[in-house]
Parts: sequence; C-alpha cells; structure tokens
Amino acid sequence: MATTTTWQGRRVIAVSQSETYQGSTQRESVFFDPATGYPSGFESALFGNARSLNITVPATLGVGETLDRGWVSSTTERP
Repeated sequence: MATTTTWQGRRVIAVSQSETYQGSTQRESVFFDPATGYPSGFESALFGNARSLNITVPATLGVGETLDRGWVSSTTERP
C-alpha cells in the first residue's frame, strides 16, 4: 500500500500485488480515493522480461480511471 498520483494527476492510495514468473514481474494495482475510500482506478504494469509481448519494459499494460461519479436516489435517474 502506498500513495501515488494517477495518470490524471489525482492523489490516490494504491494497493498492489506482484507476481514474478520466468524473470518478469507483473504488478496489478487498484487505486482508492483517500478522502472517501471509493475505488477510483487500476493499473497493470510489467517489469523485467517482456516475455513474448514484443514491448519495451517497464511497460503499462492497462490502466483505467474513474473521472467522475454521482449519486441518484433511484435507478430511473441519471447523475
């Protein structure tokens, strides 16, 4: 667990898990808003051996971030 900055420049708490296999390490991270505790994004990164992916490491394999969210009082409303 650590604090970091997302691709959009937001400060978040990152919870990560890494797995090493045949010289490469893949790290999966989930981001949480420190003020609310709500999940706000994720990132998948690869370090070490690029396996057969034909990419330069370190590399970001995937990233997602919630840019905005809202609340409604019923399923028929939109934020």
